[in-house]
Amino acid sequence: MRHRLVLTPQPTSPRPLELGPDLLKSLLLRHVRHCHSSRCATCAKLRTRIAAVKRRRALWRTFRAIARVAGVLALSRRRAACRVYAPGGVGYLQMEEEFEAMQREAKGAAVEKAEAAQREAKGAAIAEEVEAMPRGSEGAAMEEVEAIQREAKRARCGPSRRS
Repeated sequence: MRHRLVLTPQPTSPRPLELGPDLLKSLLLRHVRHCHSSRCATCAKLRTRIAAVKRRRALWRTFRAIARVAGVLALSRRRAACRVYAPGGVGYLQMEEEFEAMQREAKGAAVEKAEAAQREAKGAAIAEEVEAMPRGSEGAAMEEVEAIQREAKRARCGPSRRS
């Protein structure tokens, strides 16, 4: 005859999570107070858990402080940008002047290149005319060249005060 092992339900101890938080806390505190073993797994886990919670709380405090400061800085930067670069504001006028100056420089460089090309073309045309002129009339050609140079100088410098 074979023996059969019959399992009978034994009353089990309640799991820690099935206990209420207050009861669990009081049991753990009582255990920690009366336990003097350095190898107790429950006490070691509890100590590491407490240290982790303290680190997490410190990290959250640091994060909240940094977030507060960053929020204040972002808000003040936005307000300053709205105030400074708003149309009619000091920064807006300054940026407008800088932009227009850059535009004038770019436009001036392009115009100057075009004018230089025109002057060079005129000079080449005059040189051809001078070569085609009969001998002895170089003086008239030089006067014409000087007149063109004066005209170009007036165009660069603006209108004269006499006229």
